[in-house]
Amino acid sequence: MFLNPKFLLAAKPTPFLHLLERELENIGRVSSIDLTSPPFRDQGACVAFVSLAKPDILIHIHLQCEEALKAQIPIALQHGLIGTDAIFIHLSDTNLYAGNKGDLYTEEDVPDLQDLKALQVAKAHQELIEEFVHTVVIRSGRILGSTSSCQLKKFINSSLGRRHLTLNPGNRTSLISERQATKLLTHIIKKAVADKNVAGIFNLACIGTPSEFEWQTLALQTARKVRPDLVWPMTAMRRSYVKEENVGLDCTKFQFATGMILPDWQDAVVEATVNQVGLLGR
Repeated sequence: MFLNPKFLLAAKPTPFLHLLERELENIGRVSSIDLTSPPFRDQGACVAFVSLAKPDILIHIHLQCEEALKAQIPIALQHGLIGTDAIFIHLSDTNLYAGNKGDLYTEEDVPDLQDLKALQVAKAHQELIEEFVHTVVIRSGRILGSTSSCQLKKFINSSLGRRHLTLNPGNRTSLISERQATKLLTHIIKKAVADKNVAGIFNLACIGTPSEFEWQTLALQTARKVRPDLVWPMTAMRRSYVKEENVGLDCTKFQFATGMILPDWQDAVVEATVNQVGLLGR
């Protein structure tokens, strides 16, 4: 077990990264490297930097990174830890599944066989847990927050000032807010530090798999309550029915490893919407 552990976060700078930094500062020393800067696009540079930095816990976040880097950079970062007792945490997303299973996806399910990028990422995840003993790979649901590419932020901004709105049914998916994700990620990091048996691949998301129509309707209801002084759509009609795909996650393994009770998806939508609407100018 590490006393005052040294964290190294490797990621693109985002509001989510800054939240995680503040959370980890409560339990150790935190530093970060920007994976979008030119030096760290080279795998050899990643290995060399990590070897010199000698972190106790290396956390790689690639939710906002370029697709081409997803399968290459985490393996390079991990190689910099070879010969040490460090822990490697890899936070991924779940753009691996075709959505045609008809049930929640577990960590053992195979990716979309028609998607070469998904196959590449799944192979990299398997290599990560096989090459280095103490590795935790987290496959997160859609993170709702203030990042410019966040679908919730785009939806709120596009809805503002409109009287009526027509929503697509959309696929069913798993969600989690930025704050929830940082809290739960920090918790499993603590578990991994205390117990080296906490390793492998874990799904992480809130309970429930809402359709796009369901979570966007809740977001609008919340926005109207938080900022009644602004113009929000009073009616949100649903387009004609189309078959919904289900890309929801089964997070039983995460709950068993951590002993945590996961929040409901409604909590994620309300929290993220309140935060996002609060950023709008008065």
